[in-house]
Amino acid sequence: MSQFRSVREKLFRYTSIFFRDKKMSTLDYDRLSQLINQQRWWFCAAELHGILTALIAIDAQNQSYALLSLNAQNKIASELISRLSKNIEDSLSGSDLDFELLLPEEKSLSERAEALAFWAEGFYLALEYTQKINQLDEDCQDFIHDISEIARLDSHLFASEQNEQMLDTLKEHCRMGALMLYAACHRLR
Repeated sequence: MSQFRSVREKLFRYTSIFFRDKKMSTLDYDRLSQLINQQRWWFCAAELHGILTALIAIDAQNQSYALLSLNAQNKIASELISRLSKNIEDSLSGSDLDFELLLPEEKSLSERAEALAFWAEGFYLALEYTQKINQLDEDCQDFIHDISEIARLDSHLFASEQNEQMLDTLKEHCRMGALMLYAACHRLR
């Protein structure tokens, strides 16, 4: 039993490094990216967050391992998906609308634009994978169309106030759309 506890504690420490605080409520993009790269998974941090956000928003998180091509027996993957999913679920379901996209904060405009495009691509990929888009109301379908366009965002933006504002607007649109989709799919509960 103590051997199991020791392995569990090591796993907890290993996967908790992608949170910035002890409550594990604030995610650290760079640390999560590093963990994903170490594991040689096919997705980036923003894309993973987009995928899990969409699956949770439409109440299909049970499909995450298949979509991500991860083995549920992989303890690191299992712990990561569990913790990240809980973080996303808590922020989407909260009454204070504190859900945030997981994107790099202190990178160049083009790197942040690329991460937003990956987030949107992951979000859209998950919705397509579940084949539930046509079951959603018109507002949600309009948002999903917008997401598919944001996924094609040209990340080669030159630094300007106008481009910064545009990126902030797109990011906020994605954030509010994810909250809307979650509310629409969970209001009957």
